[in-house]
Amino acid sequence: DLLFSQIYHPAAKLVVMAVQAQEQECGDATNLVSILIGELLENAEQLLKQGIHASDIIRGYEMAGDRVVKYLNDNDDLVAYTLGDVKSVDQISTAIKSVLGAKQYGLEDTLTRLVASACCSVMPEDPKKFDIDNIRVAKLPGCGNIHNSYVVDGMVTTRDTMGIEKHKKNCKV
Repeated sequence: DLLFSQIYHPAAKLVVMAVQAQEQECGDATNLVSILIGELLENAEQLLKQGIHASDIIRGYEMAGDRVVKYLNDNDDLVAYTLGDVKSVDQISTAIKSVLGAKQYGLEDTLTRLVASACCSVMPEDPKKFDIDNIRVAKLPGCGNIHNSYVVDGMVTTRDTMGIEKHKKNCKV
């Protein structure tokens, strides 16, 4: 990691490590992690200026972390959206629209419909057994823009064009 080797401050190295861990584990929310850490460090700085010892601040953050984990584990009603029918394109679209909008602003309506349709077409009876590897994205050059995209229910294979000979032996031109 070239970037990591150029960072010398220990706190900055910890921020980079936390962001990399978030990216590796979830593949998303790296901005959230860096902003949260920045706020925690800023608040710690204010507490240090008030004369509170660093070990007390650390202990306070650890206690707060334990309370958050306990709160999240004890409250099952913290779900933002519950799907009634996991095979409903409309319900899945509603659930994923904000996530796609954050990554592809302006294309969220088109992408949401495509992703929801693809998910519904491979959704098993038990949604916990959903396998993302059953969905593939194929980019075909020269096919226009994203609005020409569609979900193929089945399997897509690429092959050479028929009727065009590519190799000839012992021919005269």
